[in-house]
Amino acid sequence: VWAVVQEQPQAIAFHPSTDLLATVGRDEYLRLWDTRTGALRLRLGGAGGYLFAVAFARSPFPLAAA
Repeated sequence: VWAVVQEQPQAIAFHPSTDLLATVGRDEYLRLWDTRTGALRLRLGGAGGYLFAVAFARSPFPLAAA
């Protein structure tokens, strides 16, 4: 279980071929987590509003959030 570092996620997405989990929420941040270790790998912000959807494509790493 990961430490709580954001509000309850609005959406989550698992990468189809890696150990990454993406979360987005009302705090305007997209976070990438390592599902094996629970470590936060990346935090991206500055969306200008809360994020309500996230998805990975099957290509190597395309990621979309809105």
